[in-house]
Amino acid sequence: MTPEEFRAELAALGFSQLGFGRWLSEHGHPARDVGRNVRRWCQVGPPGEVVVILRLIREARGMQQAA
Repeated sequence: MTPEEFRAELAALGFSQLGFGRWLSEHGHPARDVGRNVRRWCQVGPPGEVVVILRLIREARGMQQAA
């Protein structure tokens, strides 16, 4: 997933960068500064496990998969 696709996916799911960072923290993300990680992912692209998390959120919400 490119940084642009990551930012678009966050928006499609209704997350701001800060909101997604908070969601990750609330759901057990181990990083101490999740917000900084999310900002970095918006610049360089997210790691694979974050892509999976986003897809699972999308599926749980019943949204169609983006190509």
